[in-house]
Amino acid sequence: MDRRLAGLLSLGIWIAASAVAVAADFRIENQVFVNDEPEPVSESTTLFRGGRVFDFFGGADGEVAVFDPANQRFVLLEPARRVKTEIKTTYIDSWVEALQKKAVDHDNDFVKFLANPKFDRQFDQSTGRLTMSSPFMTYTIVTVAAESEKAAREYAQFADAYARLNALTNTVPLPPYPRLAVNAVLRERKELPKSVERTTERIGLGPLPDKKVTMRSEHKIAWQLISSDIKRIDRAAEQLATFTQIPLEAYRSSTAESPTVKR
Repeated sequence: MDRRLAGLLSLGIWIAASAVAVAADFRIENQVFVNDEPEPVSESTTLFRGGRVFDFFGGADGEVAVFDPANQRFVLLEPARRVKTEIKTTYIDSWVEALQKKAVDHDNDFVKFLANPKFDRQFDQSTGRLTMSSPFMTYTIVTVAAESEKAAREYAQFADAYARLNALTNTVPLPPYPRLAVNAVLRERKELPKSVERTTERIGLGPLPDKKVTMRSEHKIAWQLISSDIKRIDRAAEQLATFTQIPLEAYRSSTAESPTVKR
């Protein structure tokens, strides 16, 4: 074989291997519970693959949220109607920033807290339990060390972007900064959450009643994908290429609840 050709082939193999090594591929199964209810109100599977993140809700016709950081966007897929909508992360960031500015000047102390949360932090090294407490909201997180710095970095990037997207798509838009504060601690420690319990003391918030609400999410983390995961990702990739794109407003009006409301 020509040595130049052999060199090019070797270079090509090295580049391909390096591209794969840049991203961490892993999976997280998620369940969300409200108060003491035994059945989850939401279930999803989050797959990290090749630098993108695919969040699947329900079965084959369930909605999919695709985080594509290389192209600075989320794409939401609705297989039942074969439609999709694209949301640029720059748009989400500017929208959340505007939301924060409004919240800072709000006459409700709870909303002001959401715009600029302050937590007391405690960590139990023996149990991996992180507690972030305040008069309005308390998080209790059981953590696990990421398998690699790449996995920690990719999870942190997705978790921040997802929290911001939730603020945009939720029925009642609220600033995401409490969860971003939690994410910042996890990022600093290079950890992922095995479970997250959030207790909220909500007082005088417009149409929402005053009440204490506890939401708990359970996360099963596996540091490699399985064959069925790859098939789901391939199907989503085909949907990304073939579904009809519609504006976010039209997508939301046709969807009873956005796929990005639970985490």
